[in-house]
Amino acid sequence: MSYKEFVNSLYIDQNGKSPSFFTKLSFKTHSLKFSVRFLKNYSKKFKSDVRICFHPNLDHELHVMIILQNKFNQYLPHKHPYVGDTILVCNGKLLAKIFNKTGKITEESIIKENEIYLMPNNVFHCFYPLSQQVIYLEVKPGPFKKFGKSIFPKWVNK
Repeated sequence: MSYKEFVNSLYIDQNGKSPSFFTKLSFKTHSLKFSVRFLKNYSKKFKSDVRICFHPNLDHELHVMIILQNKFNQYLPHKHPYVGDTILVCNGKLLAKIFNKTGKITEESIIKENEIYLMPNNVFHCFYPLSQQVIYLEVKPGPFKKFGKSIFPKWVNK
């Protein structure tokens, strides 16, 4: 598959916090190189975070996404009561922080390229880009439920 064919397989869902692209080729082999190139080009053009979803829809039982986050954006601590996060950093560095119920940091981990991090469920946490941009693969159980999936602590100012 060429880069042009890959890009043409993508379609945008603008209902999320940041632009999300789904592919018409969900159950195929995909090029990480093409994905990273697309994410960087899109982010540069639109000055935003962006993701590519490789699962066919929000109701699918497994969500596989490649996400680009920019250092200049703000990311809030939150928790997922029923699912954790599995992260594989593809490009850049990411800082994972875990907080207790009062907002005190209880654990910090730097996740570098080609490293995997497993965040347990039901803990307040946040991922912060340490590099100007970070690109990572995130895998978690679906389906996606917009309300009730992430819980923000009272000590966070949204």
